[in-house]
Amino acid sequence: KQGANDFLNQPFEPEELQCRVSHNLEALEQFNNIQESANRDYLTGLYNRRYWFNEGQKWFEEHQRHQAQLSLCVLDVDHFKQVNDALGHSAGDQLLQELGSRLQGCIRQNDMVARLGGDEFVIYLDNSQREEDISPVLNRLIGRIGHPFRLQGNELTITVSLGVASVTEQTADVSELLHQADIAMYQAKRNGRSRIVMYSEACTE
Repeated sequence: KQGANDFLNQPFEPEELQCRVSHNLEALEQFNNIQESANRDYLTGLYNRRYWFNEGQKWFEEHQRHQAQLSLCVLDVDHFKQVNDALGHSAGDQLLQELGSRLQGCIRQNDMVARLGGDEFVIYLDNSQREEDISPVLNRLIGRIGHPFRLQGNELTITVSLGVASVTEQTADVSELLHQADIAMYQAKRNGRSRIVMYSEACTE
């Protein structure tokens, strides 16, 4: 009941103890590797949709308990299909891998980025330490993404559309927060792409 999964009868040989410990550590490492693989997107290495929803709800509830600030950003690559059509799906995969790496390199320690699927990514922006403006973080993302990508010998510059929603007293759960960020992101698409739209702005347009 306390979690033990092995035992030794006394007296025992030190070699047997060392062998048992070694085997249990190897089994634990394999378990952790399997669990980590299940939580990661196979292409980008970022957290996947399933893990994000599970952990995202925990983050949401934790921030609600402490009445802390939390925002959500949905990011979608503009005209991604044209990349696949012009350069092939392998180039599109390479673009998503590099984009995932750039996003991971831009976020702060308490933020979390995941790939929802296709060319859509989601980022938790934790501003619970202080009610800071998240614009610098988003602008840093835009600037990093604006640097050219090298895809199979071709240099390509892309743009992205971002929708941002922040938790309020009326936000029921993480699914609703994601829905709001999605609405803002699609408004950014309709407004001409390559821009950031806040959910509060999208609702008034």
